[in-house]
Amino acid sequence: MPSPSLRPSAVVLAFALDQCLTVVAGTLVLFAWVVARLVLGGLAFDAALDEATGAPPVGLQVGFFGAGTLATVAGGALAAALGRTAPLLNAGAAGALVLAFGVVSGWIAEAEGVASQVPLVLSLLAVLVTVPAALLGGWLASRPAPHGVLPPEGALRLPPVGFQR
Repeated sequence: MPSPSLRPSAVVLAFALDQCLTVVAGTLVLFAWVVARLVLGGLAFDAALDEATGAPPVGLQVGFFGAGTLATVAGGALAAALGRTAPLLNAGAAGALVLAFGVVSGWIAEAEGVASQVPLVLSLLAVLVTVPAALLGGWLASRPAPHGVLPPEGALRLPPVGFQR
């Protein structure tokens, strides 16, 4: 059995997945918010979009936070699946990379004079939740599938690929 080790490729791919899913999920949250404000709030499209992109309401920011956390869970699951000999080590490293990126990007934004509109509570919660969320994804990915969920070994054997005469 191979010794447990950190696979940098697994960590980097998990980080990339986390970032991509965060953008996609954040866009979906923003879309849902604008549609809800149009339908339920009776706002015009421009007013709903300005409300969401100017100084986002706390409810929208909580939606972004939830979407980002779920993306981190998925990233941790990918890191665990790719780093099979040490799934939680790889998932934790991916979570640490995501956290470090978030902290550094926050510092850069502050240095550039971009004021953060995120409430301090959500920022602190993000710091506290990021690595555990990645570890949760790693734990979920490293668990065996429940009986009956996956077909038996060899049941999905595919025919060889290539030209046959």
